[in-house]
Amino acid sequence: MPGDPKECREHAKRCLKIAQEATNPALRASLEDIAQQWLRLAADLEATKPLLEAWGDPSFFGKLRSGAVNSASSPRLSENHQADTKLIASVGTGALQSSRCGGQIR
Repeated sequence: MPGDPKECREHAKRCLKIAQEATNPALRASLEDIAQQWLRLAADLEATKPLLEAWGDPSFFGKLRSGAVNSASSPRLSENHQADTKLIASVGTGALQSSRCGGQIR
């Protein structure tokens, strides 16, 4: 699969650490926004993995219509959302929890 969600999360973590040290508020906000984008990319990559794996399966379209492809990825996406939240908490920044990020990370 192109792209590695773990690498994306590492990039997000680095952005958040640099943002913590930034003294310029605009730079800090930009780095936090970039971290949010890395986390979204990680989630998107994980959400598409079952579709990419199923693409070669002859019964792919039947599974897609029945919802089997999407339901298989839901528990994993929930677990990864929790991991993303823990990542942000471990770095200690509160800015991504603000409303300007759409409230996606709590």
